[in-house]
Amino acid sequence: MARPLFTAVVVAASLVVASVTTMTATAAEHPDGSNTDPAAWTVRPGPGQLALTGAAPGTEVELFDADDAYVTSDDIDLLGSLIFRALQPGEYHVHTAEGASDIVDVPGFDEPAAADFYAGQRIDPGFGYLTVRDGTTLSVNVMLPGDPADGPFPTVVEYSGYDPSNPAGSGVSVAPWRWPSASRGSG
Repeated sequence: MARPLFTAVVVAASLVVASVTTMTATAAEHPDGSNTDPAAWTVRPGPGQLALTGAAPGTEVELFDADDAYVTSDDIDLLGSLIFRALQPGEYHVHTAEGASDIVDVPGFDEPAAADFYAGQRIDPGFGYLTVRDGTTLSVNVMLPGDPADGPFPTVVEYSGYDPSNPAGSGVSVAPWRWPSASRGSG
């Protein structure tokens, strides 16, 4: 009987996975090609946060809950992005002078993603990718201590913001670390 290889990874990933809502509409264009209408931005809810991308730098954005109560406001950064953090779980939408986004659901940190989120993802030994619930794609390099049929195995998750998960593509060699030995001479 085949057993799941990465039970611990799936459990850990379930704490950080949701859906991405992309909204498109006819909207006001900024001179740099970005957009001032939130209906055309990418709005990504994640645990306790709401990320906006594809917006015009400097656009003032107001955040409202589902009852249209004002929560906070901020300006889009120079790269066309903004993240509202430390949000309570619930439904939110953003407003600018040009319009409003659809309502999106911001999950809590303890709310796992729906089981069907994982149905289309497969983690195999070697280099690959994993999409987490805020829409971010993470690079992974899975190394098993034995035959996959002998799993599941204990899981060690190592994070790096660089390229070590693809040793073949980065020129970085991944090898076990060894404690340096010290020799003492008598002379």
